[in-house]
Amino acid sequence: MTRIPDKHSSRAVLIGISQYHRDAELAEIAAAERNLNGLLAALTDRGTGTLSPEHTWPLVNPTLDTIGDAIGRASSEASDVLLVYYAGHGLLDDRGRLHLALPTTDPSRIRWTSLPYETLREELANSHATARIILLDCCFSGRAINAMAPQSTVLTGQIDIDGTYVITSTAANQPGYAPPGQTYTAFTDALLTVAADTTRDLTLDDLFTNIDQLLHSRGYPRPQRRAVNTAGLLAIFKSNTSQPNTAHDLPDKQSLPQQRITKAAQQHSNTEANRTRAHAEPTPYEELEPDISTDRDAKAPTTTATEHGSETEPADPSKGIAPPRIGSRRPSRPSRRVLILALAVTVAVTTAVSVSAWGLGHSHSASAIGGSTVPTGATSVGSAQDCSAGYLSQFTLRQKLAQLLTVTVGNSEDALQVVKTEQVGGIFIGGGTDKALLAQHQVDAVQAASRIPLMVAVGEEGGRDSWAKDLIGVAPSARVIAQTMTPDQFYTFSLDRAKKLKALGVTVDLAPDVDVSVQPDDSVIGDRSFSGDPNTVVQYAGAFIRALNDAGVGSVMKHFPGRGSSSGNSQTGAAQAPPLNQMQVTDLVPFRQLVDSGAAVMVGHLDVPGLTSSGIPASISPQVMALLRQGTGYGAAPFTGPILTDDLSELAAGSSPPSVEDAAAEALEAGADDAVASA
Repeated sequence: MTRIPDKHSSRAVLIGISQYHRDAELAEIAAAERNLNGLLAALTDRGTGTLSPEHTWPLVNPTLDTIGDAIGRASSEASDVLLVYYAGHGLLDDRGRLHLALPTTDPSRIRWTSLPYETLREELANSHATARIILLDCCFSGRAINAMAPQSTVLTGQIDIDGTYVITSTAANQPGYAPPGQTYTAFTDALLTVAADTTRDLTLDDLFTNIDQLLHSRGYPRPQRRAVNTAGLLAIFKSNTSQPNTAHDLPDKQSLPQQRITKAAQQHSNTEANRTRAHAEPTPYEELEPDISTDRDAKAPTTTATEHGSETEPADPSKGIAPPRIGSRRPSRPSRRVLILALAVTVAVTTAVSVSAWGLGHSHSASAIGGSTVPTGATSVGSAQDCSAGYLSQFTLRQKLAQLLTVTVGNSEDALQVVKTEQVGGIFIGGGTDKALLAQHQVDAVQAASRIPLMVAVGEEGGRDSWAKDLIGVAPSARVIAQTMTPDQFYTFSLDRAKKLKALGVTVDLAPDVDVSVQPDDSVIGDRSFSGDPNTVVQYAGAFIRALNDAGVGSVMKHFPGRGSSSGNSQTGAAQAPPLNQMQVTDLVPFRQLVDSGAAVMVGHLDVPGLTSSGIPASISPQVMALLRQGTGYGAAPFTGPILTDDLSELAAGSSPPSVEDAAAEALEAGADDAVASA
C-alpha cells in the first residue's frame, strides 16, 4: 500500500559538486548545483512535496567532513525516511569500486580524496530509518546497485540493508550526461519532469519506471534500481490535482535525442519491424541536417559553465560530465545501419560479428552483468577514468565505431591484430578458436593491446555446449545436473568452473539456457534444458547465474521468451513457439523469476502467436523487446539489463531471410542492445 513519508521523522541530504579545484581533468558541472535547487524545490513543495525544508539539507561543493557531519546527523535523526542524493563525477579506483568525486578530488589518489560509495553504504546501514533512498546522478553510478548487497547474494536481490531503494542514472560502466543548453543533467531533468506530473501519488516504483521510459525515449542510458521489501511503495511526491504543474513543464520542442529518434523512425518507416514502435512527433528531416555531424556515436553531449556555474555555454569537446559513448545505445538508425554494413566488411576477422552496445568493456551501455565485482566485459578496470569528453581523444573515429563490434577470432595473432589495429570492443572465443589463446594466457597480451578493457566471451553451458571442458573440466548436461545434484551442489560446482574461466581471462559466458523443455535430449534444446518444470529451471539456472557473477564473469539467460516448447529449428529460420498465453505458465516463468538476477537476456528466433507480427521473429520484434523491458505483459519487474539477439545469421538461413545487416539494424531498432551474428 502506498504511503507518504512522515516529514518530522524524515531527513534528506542533497549533494551537488559543480566545481573541482585541482588541475585534475575533472570538468566543472554547472548543472549539478542547479540540480540541487530543482530537487530541493520539488521535494519540499508545500503542495506536492513530502519532505520538510528544515530537514532537507542541500550541500553545494562541500568538503568530506561536511558531508560526513550531515549524513551522520541525518542517519541518526531519521526514523522514517533517509534520502541521499548526489550529482557530480563518479570515479572508479583500480579495483573497479565507485567513488563520488569532491571539489578537492585528485583522480590519481581517488581513495584518499573522494567519498567511497562503500562508506556511504555503511552509514546508511547503521541508520534506524525505516526506508533508505539513494539517488545517484554520476558516471558509473550503477556500481552502487551491487554494492548494496553482499557478493554471495547480490544476484538474488537479497540486499543486506533492509528497506533500501537505490536509483542510479546509469549502469555500472556508463557515463552520465549534462546536455548543453539544459538547466539540469539528463537524469535529474527526467526525474523533475516526472515529479511534475502530480495527478497521483508518485511512488518510488512509479518514479523509476517513468524516468526509465523518459530517458529511453530521449536516447539516453537507462537508469538502474535496486529495491528491498516494500520500499518501492513509498511516495516521495504526492498528488495535487488542484494546482497546475508549472514548476517543471515538459518542453514544447523536442530535445536533440528525441529528434534523432524521430528521424530514425521516419527513415525506417517502411521497415515492418519498426512500424509498431512509438516515436516522438515528426520533425522535418531538414531541420537536423546542420547538426548531423554530432551523431551520438561520435560525440556525446557536454556542458561547460561560467565562473559561477549559472549559465550554460556551447559545449567544449574537451570538457563535460561524460566521454562520448563508444557505441551509443540509441544512435540515429541510418548511421547504425551504415556502420553495420561498413564495419562488418572492413573488420572481417573470421566469422562472428556482434553489433554491440553492451559488450563494450569499460564503457558500454546499461548492464547488471558481472555481479558486484567486475565491470561487464572487463577483467578489471586498469586505471580510474574520469568523465571528461577529452578521454576519447586518443581514439580515431574508426576505433570508436569499432567498439560496437565483438568478433570471433581464430588465434592470438588474429585477436592481437584486430584489437591493436581496430580497438574492437570484444572478442568471442568459439569452437574454431585455438585454445592456446586462453590456455597459454595469450589473451593477456590481447587485453594489454586494448585501450579500453576488452570483453572476452565464450559460450560455456556444459554438456554438448562445452568448448572449454579441456581447460576447466567436464560438466554434465543441464538435464543430467538437475537429476544428479542439488542447486547448492551445482552452485559450488559452477563457481569452481567459473573461477577457472575468470582465471583464463574470460569475462562473459553466454549461459545459462533457461528454456523449459521435455523434448528429447538430442533436440535443438533437449538436454540443454534443466527440466520441464519451470521452478526447477529457476533453481538451477539461478545457481548458475550466481556462480558466474560471484566469480566476476557475466551471465546471459536465453532464449527469451522461451524455446523449450517450440517446433522447428531456429538455426534455419524462426521456430514456432506456443501462443503467448500458454507460455505464461511455463516458458516465461524463469525469465519472470530471474529478471533481477543480474544476467543479461538473449532473445531467440521465435514466432509467438499473440505477441509477434507475421514474419517478424522475436529477435527483431519491437513487441518482444517491449514485453521484456516493461515486464507487465508477463507479470515481471521491468528488465533494465542488456538485451542480446540470438545469432542473426541463422535468420538469414530461413525461407525469406533478411540480410544479416538488415536483421541487425532491425533488431537494434526494435530495442535490442546487442545484435549478434556469426557471418
